[in-house]
Amino acid sequence: MTERWSSKKVEQLLVQLSHNGKSFPTTPSARRIKTKQYSYGYSTRGYFYIDGAYGGVKLAYVLPYSTGEENVTSGYVPSGQLADRLMAMGTTGLAATYRNLEKRWKPIMKREFEEQSR
Repeated sequence: MTERWSSKKVEQLLVQLSHNGKSFPTTPSARRIKTKQYSYGYSTRGYFYIDGAYGGVKLAYVLPYSTGEENVTSGYVPSGQLADRLMAMGTTGLAATYRNLEKRWKPIMKREFEEQSR
Protein backbone atom coordinates (compact mmCIF):
# COMPACT_ATOMS: atom_id res chain seq x y z
CA MET A 1 0.00 0.00 0.00
CA THR A 2 1.37 3.40 -0.95
CA GLU A 3 1.46 6.19 1.59
CA ARG A 4 -1.13 8.94 1.18
CA TRP A 5 0.43 12.38 1.20
CA SER A 6 -1.22 15.66 2.15
CA SER A 7 0.38 19.08 1.80
CA LYS A 8 0.83 19.13 5.59
CA LYS A 9 2.71 15.81 5.50
CA VAL A 10 4.94 17.14 2.69
CA GLU A 11 5.71 20.21 4.86
CA GLN A 12 6.63 17.86 7.71
CA LEU A 13 8.88 15.88 5.34
CA LEU A 14 10.66 19.11 4.30
CA VAL A 15 11.28 20.02 7.95
CA GLN A 16 12.50 16.47 8.64
CA LEU A 17 14.90 16.62 5.67
CA SER A 18 16.17 19.99 6.92
CA HIS A 19 16.95 18.42 10.30
CA ASN A 20 14.66 21.01 11.92
CA GLY A 21 16.27 23.89 10.02
CA LYS A 22 19.88 22.96 10.69
CA SER A 23 20.73 21.96 7.10
CA PHE A 24 18.64 24.70 5.43
CA PRO A 25 15.90 27.02 6.75
CA THR A 26 12.22 26.24 6.28
CA THR A 27 10.80 29.26 8.11
CA PRO A 28 11.41 33.01 7.98
CA SER A 29 14.08 34.31 10.32
CA ALA A 30 12.92 35.47 13.71
CA ARG A 31 14.52 38.82 12.98
CA ARG A 32 12.50 40.96 10.62
CA ILE A 33 13.60 44.39 9.49
CA LYS A 34 11.60 47.39 8.30
CA THR A 35 12.26 49.90 5.58
CA LYS A 36 11.08 53.49 5.29
CA GLN A 37 8.68 52.50 2.52
CA TYR A 38 7.34 49.26 4.01
CA SER A 39 6.31 49.06 7.65
CA TYR A 40 5.70 45.30 7.68
CA GLY A 41 9.37 44.47 7.15
CA TYR A 42 11.32 41.74 5.44
CA SER A 43 12.86 38.45 6.44
CA THR A 44 16.63 38.69 6.59
CA ARG A 45 17.23 35.26 5.08
CA GLY A 46 15.82 33.13 2.34
CA TYR A 47 14.03 29.89 3.13
CA PHE A 48 12.19 26.95 1.56
CA TYR A 49 8.48 26.37 1.96
CA ILE A 50 5.72 24.27 0.44
CA ASP A 51 3.32 26.35 -1.64
CA GLY A 52 -0.09 24.93 -2.42
CA ALA A 53 -2.60 25.95 -5.09
CA TYR A 54 -4.67 24.49 -7.89
CA GLY A 55 -5.02 21.21 -5.99
CA GLY A 56 -1.25 20.64 -5.95
CA VAL A 57 1.95 21.69 -4.22
CA LYS A 58 5.44 22.89 -5.16
CA LEU A 59 8.68 23.70 -3.39
CA ALA A 60 9.45 27.42 -3.41
CA TYR A 61 12.30 29.60 -2.14
CA VAL A 62 11.45 32.94 -0.52
CA LEU A 63 14.09 35.49 -1.47
CA PRO A 64 16.14 37.07 1.33
CA TYR A 65 15.31 40.72 2.17
CA SER A 66 12.12 40.33 0.17
CA THR A 67 8.68 38.82 -0.07
CA GLY A 68 9.33 37.49 -3.57
CA GLU A 69 9.86 33.85 -4.35
CA GLU A 70 11.45 31.56 -6.89
CA ASN A 71 10.14 28.13 -7.84
CA VAL A 72 12.44 25.26 -6.93
CA THR A 73 10.19 22.62 -8.47
CA SER A 74 8.17 23.52 -11.53
CA GLY A 75 4.40 23.66 -11.44
CA TYR A 76 1.92 22.41 -8.91
CA VAL A 77 1.96 18.63 -8.63
CA PRO A 78 0.14 16.11 -6.41
CA SER A 79 1.53 15.93 -2.86
CA GLY A 80 2.85 12.39 -3.30
CA GLN A 81 4.78 13.37 -6.41
CA LEU A 82 6.45 16.29 -4.61
CA ALA A 83 7.25 14.03 -1.63
CA ASP A 84 8.98 11.63 -4.05
CA ARG A 85 11.04 14.52 -5.50
CA LEU A 86 12.03 15.76 -2.04
CA MET A 87 13.09 12.27 -0.94
CA ALA A 88 15.08 11.84 -4.16
CA MET A 89 16.89 15.16 -3.55
CA GLY A 90 17.46 14.29 0.10
CA THR A 91 19.03 16.57 2.67
CA THR A 92 22.24 16.95 0.68
CA GLY A 93 20.52 17.90 -2.58
CA LEU A 94 18.14 20.33 -0.90
CA ALA A 95 20.98 21.95 1.06
CA ALA A 96 23.04 22.35 -2.13
CA THR A 97 20.05 23.85 -3.94
CA TYR A 98 19.51 26.26 -1.04
CA ARG A 99 23.18 27.33 -1.05
CA ASN A 100 23.06 27.97 -4.81
CA LEU A 101 19.90 30.06 -4.49
CA GLU A 102 21.39 32.07 -1.61
CA LYS A 103 24.60 32.61 -3.56
CA ARG A 104 22.61 33.95 -6.50
CA TRP A 105 19.91 36.00 -4.77
CA LYS A 106 21.31 37.28 -1.47
CA PRO A 107 23.71 39.90 -2.91
CA ILE A 108 21.07 41.17 -5.34
CA MET A 109 18.29 41.41 -2.78
CA LYS A 110 20.52 42.91 -0.09
CA ARG A 111 21.64 45.65 -2.47
CA GLU A 112 18.02 46.43 -3.41
CA PHE A 113 16.99 46.40 0.25
CA GLU A 114 19.78 48.82 1.21
CA GLU A 115 18.73 51.16 -1.60
CA GLN A 116 15.12 51.15 -0.29
CA SER A 117 16.28 51.81 3.27
CA ARG A 118 18.03 55.07 2.41
